[in-house]
Amino acid sequence: MFTGDYLMDNIGHEIINLYDDDSGDHYIYLCSDGRFNRKIHPVPELVVLVRRPDKSRGLLEIIGVARKLTYIENTDSFQKNVRYGGVPVEKIFASNLNQQEVCLTFKADEMLWPKSPVYIYHGENADADVPGNRVNKDIFIAESFSTSRLLREYFDDSTKNYAIFNKIVNNDNWEVRSTGISKEELDRPYPVNSMEVYGIQHRELSFSNAIKYFLEVFPDLLSRFIYFLQCPNINININVNSNNIIVEREKYHTDLLIETDTSLIVVENKIFSDINESKFLGNQLDDYERKVKSLDRYKGKSFYFYLLLPDHNNIELTKKNKNWAKIKYSQVRDFLESIPEAKRDLKLADFLNSISDHSQKDYKHSVMRKKFIRAIKSAKR
Repeated sequence: MFTGDYLMDNIGHEIINLYDDDSGDHYIYLCSDGRFNRKIHPVPELVVLVRRPDKSRGLLEIIGVARKLTYIENTDSFQKNVRYGGVPVEKIFASNLNQQEVCLTFKADEMLWPKSPVYIYHGENADADVPGNRVNKDIFIAESFSTSRLLREYFDDSTKNYAIFNKIVNNDNWEVRSTGISKEELDRPYPVNSMEVYGIQHRELSFSNAIKYFLEVFPDLLSRFIYFLQCPNINININVNSNNIIVEREKYHTDLLIETDTSLIVVENKIFSDINESKFLGNQLDDYERKVKSLDRYKGKSFYFYLLLPDHNNIELTKKNKNWAKIKYSQVRDFLESIPEAKRDLKLADFLNSISDHSQKDYKHSVMRKKFIRAIKSAKR
């Protein structure tokens, strides 16, 4: 679910898999033409909906399970009768670029939703490779499989994974609940921010430029931002009473560099990318740290290093980066919401709206849901 560059500018058709239609029926979008080759595969017992929760290779989160499935034929009359929020399904996706007919594959008489997160981990050495930071989560080990470009995989009763998925579903961690679109959801405002308008909400440079702009436009915001960086888990004391605080972009390749009389703050911003590291070039953050510490102009200053991350990008720092601390977009969002300027200044309020999307752990689902509701509201006008 929610994979591929197509989602940057479009509503993913698979969002349908998470909602009941207006009649209370639940349909499954499987592929672009809706076809399912029943000569090769029988109608499945289960359709398991998964997403990648982070960059961990082989780790998937199960977000829903469809069962008691029947295959459906996509006729014109059928398309017009499937409605979400009062709008025929074909009209909801009409604004997509290169939009094709929305073809559904199955009707599910039962949808199961997890009461608490459920994960599966698959790989060549899955039993030994479960990430250590996830030992407290409910993880099921599966045999290695590849979804390839089709983004789906089939398991029959001769495979180990068939038994594993049935084991996952047959426990008390699942519930059946209505997932129709409520009037409250349709009435809720979903304002469009400038990052979305310009199609740059996934670019790190856009957010780094915006942060620099606001820190310079609002001097009081800059001093409060520095106070904000003094997290409880870091023993630092940055002097914010400097006569001249300088904020620079792309200085020595760093995203943000803040210099006070006594301190130097380096902020590296990563939205979807990872820390660059190779045998020849070394570790990106370590390289930035060594560079600024080697410069005469910064001698005698205290150094502070921060990795700014959306809540959906779970980068793990290595031993080489022991002097770096992580800051989440949700922390920046909470900080901005606490200051008066965010309510008074339209540009800052717009930026706050922009970073709110990246403050969600399930970013792609959150964005698709917002686009889906907006499209329904737009079609009803």
